[in-house]
Amino acid sequence: MITRITYHHFIVILVAWLFTMSLPVSAQTNISGVVNNYTDISAIDYIGNHVTVGSASSFSIGDRVLVIQMQGATIDQSQSSTFGNISNYNNAGNYELQTICDIQGQNIYLTYDLVNVYDPAGSVQLIRVPVFSSATISGGNLTAQAWNGTTGGVIALEVTGNLDFGTYDIDVSGLGFRGGTAVTSGQNCSSFLDATYYSSFSSTDQKALKGEGITGSINTKECGRGPQANGGGGGNNHNGGGGGGANYGKGGKGGERVKRSFFVCGAYAGVDSRSLASGYSADRIFMGGGGGAGHVNNTVHVGEHGKNGGGIVIIKAGSITGNGRTINANGISHSNWAANDGGGGGGAGGSVFIHSGSYTGNLNVNVNGGHGAYVYNTGSSNCNGPGGGGGGGVVYLNASSVPSNVIVSSSAGTAGQIAYHEQSNCTTGSTNSASNGNPGTTLTGLILQEGIINIGCSTILPVELISFTAKAVDQETVDLDWVTASEFNNRLFEVERSSDGITWEQIGVVYGAGTTSIMQRYQFRDNQPLDDRSYYRLKQVDYNGTYSYSVIRDVHIKKEFLVFVYPNPATEAVFTELYSDKETEALLTITSSSGVMVSRKMVTVQR
Repeated sequence: MITRITYHHFIVILVAWLFTMSLPVSAQTNISGVVNNYTDISAIDYIGNHVTVGSASSFSIGDRVLVIQMQGATIDQSQSSTFGNISNYNNAGNYELQTICDIQGQNIYLTYDLVNVYDPAGSVQLIRVPVFSSATISGGNLTAQAWNGTTGGVIALEVTGNLDFGTYDIDVSGLGFRGGTAVTSGQNCSSFLDATYYSSFSSTDQKALKGEGITGSINTKECGRGPQANGGGGGNNHNGGGGGGANYGKGGKGGERVKRSFFVCGAYAGVDSRSLASGYSADRIFMGGGGGAGHVNNTVHVGEHGKNGGGIVIIKAGSITGNGRTINANGISHSNWAANDGGGGGGAGGSVFIHSGSYTGNLNVNVNGGHGAYVYNTGSSNCNGPGGGGGGGVVYLNASSVPSNVIVSSSAGTAGQIAYHEQSNCTTGSTNSASNGNPGTTLTGLILQEGIINIGCSTILPVELISFTAKAVDQETVDLDWVTASEFNNRLFEVERSSDGITWEQIGVVYGAGTTSIMQRYQFRDNQPLDDRSYYRLKQVDYNGTYSYSVIRDVHIKKEFLVFVYPNPATEAVFTELYSDKETEALLTITSSSGVMVSRKMVTVQR
C-alpha cells in the first residue's frame, strides 16, 4: 500500500512539472511581417448576419475578424472652392470586431449582431485578426498589406496577455490611401488663367490626379486642385503643386507657378484637403489621405507624384511592453524635388487605436504628416508650385489620460519650397503659396467597436427541418417527433423543455446524421412531462459548436390523480401518498415482488 501511494505521488509530481515547463513555450508567440488576411466584402445580409466575400480561403470558424469600410463618403462636386467639402460620411470609417461562427462557400456568418451599417460600394473589407495569449515582435517589423484600392492598409491584432515589442517596430507608414500618380500633360497656354477645381483625366492640358481619400475617384472629376475629401487636390495647369493629404489635421494646399510676365503660362494655388475630425467624434477610423500629384508637362516624374498616407493600427492587449520601440503610421514625405514641374503633396498621417490595460517601458507612436515636394527650377521661365504638406493623424487610447510612457507625435507635414531658380521674380525658399498641413491629435477614452449581442448563428439552418411535433401519449408521456430533409455538419439535437417558454432545461440528447441529403426521422420520449403545460424546442448543434433553435411546441397535460409509493421495493413498511385535484375514492392494492396481493382497500383522497 505504501509503495503504491508513493508511486502515484511521484507520477503526479512528474506530470505537474512537465506541464509547468511546457506552458511558457506554448503560450508565447513570435510575430513579424504581415499577420492579417484580407478580403473584400461584396454583399451584406443583415437578417442572416453574414457577409459575402471575394475569398473565404484564409478564414476559419472561430476566427476573430474586423469589418471595416474604407470609403463611401459624398462630397460637394461643384466647380467652386467648396469642391471636396464632405457633405455626408455615410458609412465611411465604420468598423467593428466580430467572430466567425460559420462559413458556407463565400458567405461568412458572424456570431454577434452587426453593430454598424456598411455599404459594399464603399470598399468594405473583412480582415482576419489573430489572437495570441502573449506575443513578441521578433525577426522583423510588424506591418500590413498595402492598401490596393480594395483591401489592405490595416494591422489589427488581439493579445489577451502581454504584447512585447522586443527589438522591432510596428510600421504602416505609407500603406494608407494612395497619392495621385503624376502623368504627362500638355502645356496649352490658352488655359493659363485656369482656376478650375476639377477636370477630367481625358483632358489634354489639365491632367494632375487628386490623391485618394474617403471618397472614391469621381469619373470626369479625377484631376484638378479641388481636394477629394481628405485626398489632396492635383496641381492645375500649368505646373501647379499637388495638395497634401488630410486626416484629423487638414492637408496643405499645393503651390502656384509664379509667371515671369502676364502673357505666359501660370497656375493658381491649390485648396486645403478636408479634416476628418468630425468623423472621429462619431467613433470612426480612417487611413491618411494621399497627396495630390503636381501638374507635369515633362517626363521625368521625380517628386511630382503625390505621396501615400499612413495606414491603420488597431491593438487590443492586456498589457504592452514598449522597450522604447515605435508604432509608425506616418504619411510619406518627399525626398526628391520636382524638376521644372509641379511638386507632389505629402501623405497624411494614419490612425493608431490602442486598448491596453497597462504599459511597461516607453512606447513611441508616430502619425505625422509627410512633407510636400521641393521644386528645382532651371531656365528663366520656371518658378513652379511646390507640394503641400500632409495633415497629422490620430492616436486614440482607452486610458482616461495619455500614460507618461506613451510618447505621441502627430505633427503636420511642411510645404515644399523653391530649392533653386533662374527666373528673376522667383525666390529661393518660397513656398509659392503652398501651405503646411495641420497637426493631428491624441484622443482618450477609446471604446473599441465590437459586436456584443451573441445570436449564435441562430439565423443559419444547416439542418432543413421539415416537421417538429410534440404529442401527449397519456398523462405520463409526451412523444416528440421531427423530420429533416437534409443536414450539414449536424452533430446532435439537444431536447429542451420549459414551463414558461422563457427558462429552458435540457432533458435529452439525440445524435444527428452529420451531413446527408437523405430524409431523417427522429424521436424522443419525455417520461416526466410537467404538470399542466410543457414547452419543447430543439437546439441543433454543429460539430464546430455553433447552434440554432427550432420552433417551439407546447403540450397541455392536466394530471388529475397522482400516486407516490416509497420506499419501493420495501421489506417491512411502505408509505403511500395520493393527490387529486378533486375529492374522490380509489381502490389501493399492494402486491409483493412475487405478485402476491398483500393489501387491498378503498381509500378517500382529499384535495
